[in-house]
Amino acid sequence: MKTPKSSRRRPSLNRLLLAAVVAWIAVLTVIILLDPRGAGPAP
Repeated sequence: MKTPKSSRRRPSLNRLLLAAVVAWIAVLTVIILLDPRGAGPAP
């Protein structure tokens, strides 16, 4: 089942949430890799 890009009949929120979670994890990973000590609640 290939979904065309122009299909706007059902805006899939599941895909949007999944993309948001993946992007958030990627951002956190980059931050941790760049500054390991900066990961966590900074005073």
